[in-house]
Formats: sequence, structure tokens, C-alpha cells
Amino acid sequence: MIFYSSCLQATEFSETYDISARGFEREANRIVAYHQSDTQFDIQQQKDQLNFINNSLQQIESKYNDNPVFRFVQGLQARNMASLEQRLGDAIKSAHWLQKKQDYYVMAMALDKKQSPHLSAAVYATMKKGLSGDEKQQATQNELKLGGSGENDSYYWYLHWSNINQLQKQGKIEEAEKALTAMKKEIEQSGKSAEIYLQLAGKAKADLDKKKTQLKQANTKQASKPERDHKAFTEENVEEEYYGYLLVVGLVMLVLIVIGLVFEVRRRKKR
Repeated sequence: MIFYSSCLQATEFSETYDISARGFEREANRIVAYHQSDTQFDIQQQKDQLNFINNSLQQIESKYNDNPVFRFVQGLQARNMASLEQRLGDAIKSAHWLQKKQDYYVMAMALDKKQSPHLSAAVYATMKKGLSGDEKQQATQNELKLGGSGENDSYYWYLHWSNINQLQKQGKIEEAEKALTAMKKEIEQSGKSAEIYLQLAGKAKADLDKKKTQLKQANTKQASKPERDHKAFTEENVEEEYYGYLLVVGLVMLVLIVIGLVFEVRRRKKR
């Protein structure tokens, strides 16, 4: 274990997720450090160490059954186990651990509604990457309520956009419209980069109007409830979603800069 620990980055769970794992700090620190380590371990060594952590968690599980942070930690460990099984070439076991990861994340969110210690924005930002559908939207919404875990304003507005986008894809039009109204209200109150983000809000509204039109057309063709239309987001593509959003922001800013330059050139010519 001394050799194993020395190979890992000295990353504390509390520093990474802005929350305490009181009572099971050792296990939590090892799990997060293992995931963030760039060290390529011997396959047998990796298996032995992860099994050691599994046994440690099982021994204390009954004590922390109702602790949302503990369930989140179990989800992180399940993610590590899925990675191990993938490396071993066992797709069935890897899928099993990925399912357990989602189950633990869902348990953590359910417990967070009624039990303390409550989860942080950083925790929800991590969990949403491993969830899909309603659970992903719920995690995104909870992160948004906690102010987001990003280091800049762009990420916070991305959360608004992502929340609206997920609700729209799930066919929850009324909820999406309420979320859009809340986004516009915050933009107006902030006054910072309002023009850019109002254009993004306008795009979200256009997408919603398009979705409503599609639902109306579907209702005229069939009496049954329209099929829910949404993709399953995973840890692998959530960053692509964010970078796509940043690209839209960048393009809007570029257009505004070009328009500003054109007006400035015309103004100088008139002098």
C-alpha cells in the first residue's frame, strides 16, 4: 500500500469535490487519487488495490447506508472498477459496474433531498456525466441551484442552456419554458455580457418553439403520446456538449465584434 500510495497524486477528496467524507476519508481519498492518477499500474496490482478498496467500503457500508456522500464515493469506486474490467477486456463486467455507478449516483441524489451532509455542486457536476435522461437533468438542475462548479461565467450560463436543452429533448416543454424564463431573468439582473447571452436565450426559445411544432404535428398524426426524444449523455460526450456551447458563444462574440468594426469604419468615414 505504501508503494501504491506513492504512485498516486496527493489529491484530497475534500479538495476535489468541496465536501467532507467524514468517517471514510481514507477510502474516498484513495478512490479519487486512483482515478486522477496518470500512473499505468500493473494489471494485477491494479486489481488487488481496487479489490482492497471494495472490501474496505463493504465493511463500513452498513454504518453509512443513509449518507449521500458515501453513496457518491461508492459510485466513484464503481467507475474505477468499470475501467479495470474494460482494461481486462471483460465488457459484461464493465457494463455491470457502470450500471452500479449509475445506481449509486441515483441513490446519492435521493438521499441528498432528506439527509445531510448535502452534496456539493462539484459532486453533481461529476455525477451528471455518468447519468442520462431524467437523472442527468436532475443532476444538472441541482448543480445549477448550487451556483455551478465552473470557474467562469460562461460555464454557469452553459448550465442554464444545458438544463433547458435536456428538458426540451425530453419533451418537457412547460418546464423548459420556465427554465428559459429564469435564465432570461438572471441575464437581465446580471447586466454582464447580456447581449451575447440574450442571443443564446433567443436560440433556446427558437429550439423550444420548433419542438412544440414537432409535438403538435405528431399529435395530429397519431392519438398516442409522442415518443420521448432525447439522447443518453455519458461521461464521454458531456465535454463535447460543453465545448459545442462554447463554440456557439465564440461565434456570437465574433459576429458582434465584426458588426462593431463595420459601424466604427463607417463612423470614421463620415468625419
